[in-house]
Amino acid sequence: MSDIAPKRIAVIGSPGRIDGALRKPIPELMKRVSHNTGNLASWYAIDRHVAAKKTYFGWDFDPEQIRNEFDVVIFAESIQLNPDWDLGNLARRLEATQKPLVVLGLGVQLDDFDEPPQLSPGTQRLISLFGERCVRVGMLGDFSASVAVKYGARNVEVIGCPSNFINTWHTDLGVRIARRLVGTRKPYRLAVNLDLNLQLATTIRRCVSWLQEWGGYLVVQTSISPIHLALGQADRVPPEELRYLSNLLFDSEWDESIRQFLSSQLAVFFDAEAWMSAIRPSRLSIGTRLQGNILAFQAGVPSIVITHDSRTKELADTIAFPTVTEYEILEAKSLPDLISGIEFDGAAYDLRRRALARRYIDILTASDLPVSADILSFALKTESTARLLAPAE
Repeated sequence: MSDIAPKRIAVIGSPGRIDGALRKPIPELMKRVSHNTGNLASWYAIDRHVAAKKTYFGWDFDPEQIRNEFDVVIFAESIQLNPDWDLGNLARRLEATQKPLVVLGLGVQLDDFDEPPQLSPGTQRLISLFGERCVRVGMLGDFSASVAVKYGARNVEVIGCPSNFINTWHTDLGVRIARRLVGTRKPYRLAVNLDLNLQLATTIRRCVSWLQEWGGYLVVQTSISPIHLALGQADRVPPEELRYLSNLLFDSEWDESIRQFLSSQLAVFFDAEAWMSAIRPSRLSIGTRLQGNILAFQAGVPSIVITHDSRTKELADTIAFPTVTEYEILEAKSLPDLISGIEFDGAAYDLRRRALARRYIDILTASDLPVSADILSFALKTESTARLLAPAE
């Protein structure tokens, strides 16, 4: 792709890591990751796949600076189009840059797929802007694509999430994972990735009980109090937060044994590559968090997403990822019993992943962005273009 003229690229996001994280206060770190460390996964992928110098900005970017100093803006965060949010301010700021946009992995977040969301006027304007400024808008899945079309962005392309293409060195990643999944037995470490909210309390407690039995990590992505605990800063957590966590995770009162367990099992990462390295020795990753499980999967760890809303189910279906429902979690007699009931076609995942990678590459190249040699090589290692573009089962 060397014949593409160099562009000055602004990225709203990061290269997949926060440098100097140990020296920064947690509220600042959470702001830098848009209040979810899972964003590091897609940011890291895009940083590797766009083979050019990039300058990174947070959501507080200066539109005038970008207008004067850059040629294109990559919006690297996979926003959830949520009816409870109004993204009008973001729409105004991106519009003021007057620059072409590249958007990758846009998705809707609802409890279910019963009906399309009624989005706020500001969010509707953001979707319309994406339609105007993007060559094609990369979407999480078919449902999200239909919502974007409804609100005016007709130039959509389903790609899933860029984080699904981090591992470009194993074209048979799904087959490898399927083989390891069948052989998963204790005692081995788990990586448990959970949304820490009361609506999922029963599922959370079941997963934590397996963590107590098997050992491993409870990876936190969004909540400041558990992050303090993960970093050995229990003294900074208000007593009411400790009581909340103890009840949520264990249905029990806070005590010294719970403090010791959480201090040793909780983990947080502000570097996607370090995250994958830490999780790689695990024998299984499971939970409600998408990106935590995707990062583990890309590191070669069998992973299972517990689908609990439209976004988790849509992305898992798009990329043919292993899933279970909350009901299946609660009905399982044991973790091995749950694993034995999972139907995962590794070859179908591999085929679908390369097809989605080609669509992703098409968006980058159509936007005149240089693409790295490793993902190009990965996407082209295929028997048949026609088979690659076959829809997911």
